Amino acid sequence: MLELSKEMKFTLTELLKECISEAHSGRTGGTDPNKYPSQILCLAELVQFTARCEEAIRMHNLQVADISLRVERGVGYPSIGGCQSNQSNK
Repeated sequence: MLELSKEMKFTLTELLKECISEAHSGRTGGTDPNKYPSQILCLAELVQFTARCEEAIRMHNLQVADISLRVERGVGYPSIGGCQSNQSNK
């Protein structure tokens, strides 16, 4: 059982790295939602959101980051509980 747990953690870690890397590549159309489990997609989105916020704080540019995120997300931010679908904003 311990070996299975280790393999699952390794696999999820690799999927997360791949998903974030794919998102950073700037590929048209974004990340394919059928390629990754939903928990990986949500976690990758939150990691990217956090990275953009941290960068804005470092650059003392929160207002520009806020406007950019609102435009990108249709005014909504990720919910406290995790991933939020853009469909709910329409």
